[in-house]
Amino acid sequence: TEWSKRDKSTYDPTDDIEAYALNASGVVNIIVFDPKGWALFRSFKAVREKLDTRRGSNSELETAVKDLGEAVSYKGMYGDTAIVVYSGQYVENDVKKNFLPDNTMVLGNTQARGLRTYG
Repeated sequence: TEWSKRDKSTYDPTDDIEAYALNASGVVNIIVFDPKGWALFRSFKAVREKLDTRRGSNSELETAVKDLGEAVSYKGMYGDTAIVVYSGQYVENDVKKNFLPDNTMVLGNTQARGLRTYG
């Protein structure tokens, strides 16, 4: 990925995320990473400084991440965007595989329930 080539102490991936969000067809209020994508994202000093890991009293967020199961981990808020990590797996030919490919970042909106989207 492009981020793996960047200097972890000086590069800030916020501009990249904002550029991706501008191309989304709606407001982005949640980012879902796979474990490797999350590890890369949090490796940046700027991310660690901006990530709010305190669980606030935002009832909308609590509803959004409640009861999602053992495969989902809430990591914090990055500005006004919730960060979660999804580590769900399935078995194919007796081999465990991740649902999300390595270094995946999915931008979404917690109010987009039941919508089929493409792209």
